[in-house]
Amino acid sequence: GISYQPWPCTSVDCDGGYPPSLDVASNLYSPFWSSDGRDDLGTVRSLGANTVRLHHSFGLKEGANHRPFLDRAAELNLNIIAGFHTESLNDPSLCPDFDCFETWKAAAMKGFGEGFTSGPEYNVALSTLVLMSEPENTEVLRSDVSGHQRMKAVLSALDGLLE
Repeated sequence: GISYQPWPCTSVDCDGGYPPSLDVASNLYSPFWSSDGRDDLGTVRSLGANTVRLHHSFGLKEGANHRPFLDRAAELNLNIIAGFHTESLNDPSLCPDFDCFETWKAAAMKGFGEGFTSGPEYNVALSTLVLMSEPENTEVLRSDVSGHQRMKAVLSALDGLLE
C-alpha cells in the first residue's frame, strides 16, 4: 500500500500560504489524483499497490466531496484506508474530560455524508477506518496522561463512530 499525501506547493512553506486542505481526497486535490489530472491513483495502481492510506478524511471542519476520489479508487480496484483527523485531540475542548464521543460521532456522520457511503452501504473502495493516528503525539493524550484516561478517550471515540 501507499500512504498518500501530495503537497500542492512549490516550496516548504507553501509559498507563504497554506495548502488548500489536509483532506487530499477532496475535489481540491483532483488535479493530482483524477484521471483528468496527474492521475496519482492510476500511477499507484500501475506500481502494483492495492491500498491507499489517507490521513485526514474524517473530522476536518471544511466540507468535502469524497465520492469522486472513492469512485476513482474503486474503478482501479484500490482499497482505501481512511483516517480521522487525530489532531482534533490537540484541542481539549473537543474531548472534555477525555470523552471524545461527540467529536468522533460528528466527524463520522459528516464523513459518511461526504461520499464514504452510497445509500445505506459503505462506498466499495473504503476498506478500513483509522480511529486515531499517533494519539500519543496529541495534547489530550500526551505521555503524562493515565492509561485510564487514554482508554476513555479511545473507547468513547470508537463509541461515537459506532453510534
